[in-house]
Amino acid sequence: MTLKSRSIGERLSRAKSPEVRREIMADWIKDWERDQLAIVAELNQALDQRDWSQVSRGAGQLRAVTQERLGALQRILQRLAGEAPA
Repeated sequence: MTLKSRSIGERLSRAKSPEVRREIMADWIKDWERDQLAIVAELNQALDQRDWSQVSRGAGQLRAVTQERLGALQRILQRLAGEAPA
């Protein structure tokens, strides 16, 4: 298993120092932003072309990426607050 395929929680748990954890979080945020912006660009292109099936697929992708990342963010914040993830 490569480092990239591990969850953000696993990577943070394995990090030895606050600096490494900050770097992991910064990379995770950049990846999230890149993924979101790529999907938005695809949606804009599909809208320009009036390709409604691609708009529908893009909206589904955006929803999936957003739900996945927000779920991970919620678990990270619960861990930082000392709560057990739900």
